Amino acid sequence: MLKYIIWDFDGVICDSKKIAFDAHNNLCKKYTKLPTISNEYDYSAIMDKGYDEALSKYLTNIQIDEYWLDHREAIFERRYELKVFRKIVDNIKQINVPSIIVTATYEKLVRDVLNNNGYKDNMFEVIIGRETQGSKSSKIINFCNKFNIKKDEVVYIGDTLSDIDFCQKLEIPIISVGYGYCPSELLKAKNSLKLCSTEEELIQYIKNELDSLKELNKNK
Repeated sequence: MLKYIIWDFDGVICDSKKIAFDAHNNLCKKYTKLPTISNEYDYSAIMDKGYDEALSKYLTNIQIDEYWLDHREAIFERRYELKVFRKIVDNIKQINVPSIIVTATYEKLVRDVLNNNGYKDNMFEVIIGRETQGSKSSKIINFCNKFNIKKDEVVYIGDTLSDIDFCQKLEIPIISVGYGYCPSELLKAKNSLKLCSTEEELIQYIKNELDSLKELNKNK
C-alpha cells in the first residue's frame, strides 16, 4: 500500500519561481557565461538535467558550489515574500496518507515559509532539505531504508524534467505538475504516472485516485 507521499517544495508547494529567477539573473552578472532566465522555458533549457550537471556546461565545480551558496542566500533573504500554493497545502492536510518533503531548499527556509503563510510545519512528518547532504535521490533512498519502506510504497510529486529522470532511475512513481518550474508541454515528453497541469487537477487526481495509488505495489 502507499505509505508516504513525497513532495518537492519549490514549484509544487511554494510559488518561488520569480524570486528564484531574479536570484539567478543577478548572479549572471558574476558568472557571465550563464544564460539569463525569463520564463519556465528558459529555466528548463538550462536545468535540463540534475542541477549541478546542468550548470557544469557554464561553470566550474568551484563556481557551481559558489553559485548555489549565493543563490540560496538570495532567496533566503526574501523568504518573507514567498507564498505557498494554498489550495495544495490546504488539501495536503486532508490527505489520509502521511506526507514528507524532500527538497534541495534549506529545511529552515521551508519551515519559515510554511509558518509565515500560516501553516504549522509539523503537518509534514519529515522535511529533508539542503542541510542533509546528498541528492534528492539519495535522500529518498535513505529515508526509505531508515523506515523499511519499499520504493513502490511511495509516490513523488515534482515539477521538473530532472525530477522525472531521477524517479525513473529509482523506479519510484512520480506525479508531475505543470504549474511549477517546467511547462506541461515539456513534461509530456517524459513518462510520469500522471501529469497535472494545474493545482486543481493535482488536487482532484489525488482525491479521485488515492485508493488506486494505495494499490500501486499490489499490481507489480
